Amino acid sequence: MQKLLVAADESRLNDFLYRSIPDCFKVITIQNKEELPAHNDAAALFILTDHTLDFFPLPADFQHIPVFIHAMNESFDASNMTGCVVRINAWPGFLRYPLLEISSPFEDISPAEHLLESIQWPFNRVADQAGMITARVIAMIVNEACMAVQQNVSSKEEIDIAMKLGTNYPYGPFEWAEKIGAQNIYSLLMRLSASDPRYSPATEMLKILQTPA
Repeated sequence: MQKLLVAADESRLNDFLYRSIPDCFKVITIQNKEELPAHNDAAALFILTDHTLDFFPLPADFQHIPVFIHAMNESFDASNMTGCVVRINAWPGFLRYPLLEISSPFEDISPAEHLLESIQWPFNRVADQAGMITARVIAMIVNEACMAVQQNVSSKEEIDIAMKLGTNYPYGPFEWAEKIGAQNIYSLLMRLSASDPRYSPATEMLKILQTPA
């Protein structure tokens, strides 16, 4: 039986386990880098915390297996990394989506691709940029909704209803923001707006998102 090491809080671990993992794999949770050497025969490592880089540099035994890290706001600096390191989106709920977005500065990530195929996770490799694709789109939808509220166009509740009924979205923009976390969305937009002003967050975004509907 192959071991999958997962560093995650309870919520993200539940998201990870939402898809059934084949019986030939055993999921083992860890809390920190110090626990890694006890599992040097692992098939893959998933670091799904908000402090991903605390695990680097990895011990030598982990530089030859696929390593999946949660890193949304940056394409990471690969200068102190070896092996096959891949970025994924572990924002709350996103690991439950049917198609996993992956990105990496490394050209050859075939070990990671083979691992995902083995655990039956459909994936799509996208450009190695902050937010990848889905998170960028949703962050902008939430931002536009905040601007509408800021300009007194409509209320948060009405916008959520309109977007679900009018576009068949699974959640309204403010429902999405509540699930993902206002600070996560705001931080991504600030990172993106540093090079593209189109992503500038609404001036009252955090206030709007943190005010009950």
